[in-house]
Order: sequence, then C-alpha cells, then structure tokens
Amino acid sequence: MEVLCVIYAPLVFFCSNRFCNLNFSGVPYTIQIIPKGDCSYCCPLDPKNDVTLHLSTRINGNKESLMYEMMGDDFFIGNNKTIVLYIHGFTEQATGPAPQTIKRAYMGRGEENLILVDWSTLSALPWYNHAIENTYFVATTISNFIDELVSKGVTLDRFHIVGFSLGAEIAGLVGKMQSGRLGRITGLDPAMPMYEWAGRLARLDKNDALFVDVIHTDGGVLGFDTPMGHADFYPNGGTPAQPGCDVEKIVEERRINDYVACSHNKAWKYYADSVVNPYEFMAVECKNVRDFERGVCKSNRETPAFMGYAADNHLRGNFFLTTNDRAPYGRGIDGIIAGEKLQSTT
Repeated sequence: MEVLCVIYAPLVFFCSNRFCNLNFSGVPYTIQIIPKGDCSYCCPLDPKNDVTLHLSTRINGNKESLMYEMMGDDFFIGNNKTIVLYIHGFTEQATGPAPQTIKRAYMGRGEENLILVDWSTLSALPWYNHAIENTYFVATTISNFIDELVSKGVTLDRFHIVGFSLGAEIAGLVGKMQSGRLGRITGLDPAMPMYEWAGRLARLDKNDALFVDVIHTDGGVLGFDTPMGHADFYPNGGTPAQPGCDVEKIVEERRINDYVACSHNKAWKYYADSVVNPYEFMAVECKNVRDFERGVCKSNRETPAFMGYAADNHLRGNFFLTTNDRAPYGRGIDGIIAGEKLQSTT
C-alpha cells in the first residue's frame, strides 16, 4: 500500500509504509522522516508502540520494565508509594538526558514508583505542529492506564505527573480526563509556542490536579511567564538567560545542544536536582520579580517555600529564588537572601 507523503510544500512524493518507521532517535533528539498523526500524509498511529510506559523501581534493580502489557498489574496495589509519571518534551525520548536524569534522581531516593512515558515517534523533529496534535492521543493512553489502576483500587491522589515542555501540556490534558482529581501535577516550563492564546481547557491549569506547581525558566520564549498553577516558581526571574546559559559560555564550552533551549532545559535540571537535594531550593513568595529584586518581600523569608520535589501542596502564589549556574543548582537560604542581587547573578 502506498502512502502520499508531504514533507515541505510544494515537495510531494510517494513513499511506501516502510518510511513510517524510519526515524533517527539518539541523544538528544528524535527525527521522523514522515510525521505520525491523523492527517492525509501522516503515518498512522500505533497505539501499542507509539506511547510506551517504562517502570523503574528499586525492586527491579532500577531497570526499566516495559509496562504496556502490565496495565492494572497488582504491583501498584501491593505498595502505597506515590506513582510518578514523567512525560518528556518535543524531540526527546525516554532514553534521553532529561528522563534518565530524572530517573537517576528518583532511584536515588527509592521512595516512589517511577514511570517514564515515551512518545518520541509522535514528538519528533521537525513536526512540532503534529506533536501538539498528538498530545491528546498520548494523554488518552496515559489516562486509560490510570483508569485501569483506579479500577483495581489505586486512588487518584497517589498519582504525581511531572511533564516538561509539551509533556507539561499533556499532563494537564490527563488531569482534565479524570473523573476526579489527580494528586499532583508538576509543570516544568510548560510549552508556550502555539499555546499563547489557548484557554485553560487547552493547556495546563491549576484545576487539573489537587496541587499544580510550575517551574518557569524560559518565560516568554519557549515557556510561559504567566502563572498557571497553585504555586508558580520563577528561578532567576523565570526568564532567559538562566545562569550558565549566556551565549558566550555555551559556545566556549561547546554545548551546541544548549544553544536553542538552554534556559528551557534548566527547568528539568532544577527539578531533578531538587529530587536529590529537596531543601536546597528555598524560595520566597513575592508579587513579582521586581519586588523580589528590590528586597520588598524580605519578611516572607521567615516562612520560605521549596521549589520542586519538596513543594508543599498548600502553597499558593508566586515564588522567587536564585540558583547556581551549574549543579548543584540549589543555593539554600542564599537563594532568597541574594534576591536584591538577582541581576548580577545572571
């Protein structure tokens, strides 16, 4: 069977179905020759292989176990640990730097059931618009998995979904699909391109879980700078360039992969570090970054919040802090005392 494929208009050509499985997946990008999705020239979606779930626990020696055939497995009922699902962003894959860094961080704690969601063939370069269209399919797959566990007795409040970029928007969709409320969603610099004018029903929103916390690092560029959750954290002001992301340093250190998305990627790097060092990301509530820089919110330092893993689910408002330019990123109390010197640290 032949499939009509359009790569870039006006280039049109015919190709066989074998091209649908031709992709280049490596670190850190996935490139798909032909997009997958629901369109006239797209390769068809494969429910079993296009979205896969990979379980990691200390019980299985930190090895990832493919879970597609394990839906509803009694394993999750036999323990009361939080079930964390991590959803990667555009062009990434579960074997890439971000998910694997998150995995190492959680396995170091050993206190949660971690599931890496891989949707790399649906989020491959250069098909960003198709990736957005595929988010509903991915969210539906994850939601069905959650429904299976809930039908076996697992409560919704045990689920914590962590999503980076487009993964954060998927997390919001999953929350919207539930009959009740998920326990927590953590949005790591939720994707802004093509979501700028979307309402709360189309993007991550505080109503998608009992507690929604968001870390903003590339606000106004690849991520949102406006509040989206119950608690919104703005490290180093929440906008580019984040510490360590100035162009000269990237070129000098030959970090070419960071050239476009360095500040965006800081969101998952900060979060992973917070799993390892949960109380090093002290933050202070403040109305806006200008007040934080001027030290207007000094009185709030007496009751600091924590960004990332240790964020309290009762937090409400906007929170600010500064970080180091490289790991370990957390600065402890210095991260809020140095608020007045924010511009000099970036």
